[in-house]
Amino acid sequence: GMPAVADAPSFANHAARKASEAELDALLAQWTLDKDAAQLADALQQAGIAAARSVNSLDLVADPTLWA
Repeated sequence: GMPAVADAPSFANHAARKASEAELDALLAQWTLDKDAAQLADALQQAGIAAARSVNSLDLVADPTLWA
């Protein structure tokens, strides 16, 4: 998704990402702005990263799993 970010020294490890947290947050916010949250979560899960879409109370009530 963002190879330039993945290869940047300022994001190479946890300490570097923490030091550049504001920049990383801004980059991710911009990159995800026009993407579907469920598809992003699925792509992250496929890459072995624990991820889920944040939901609100209306989403929870509409979830058929809760009514099964």
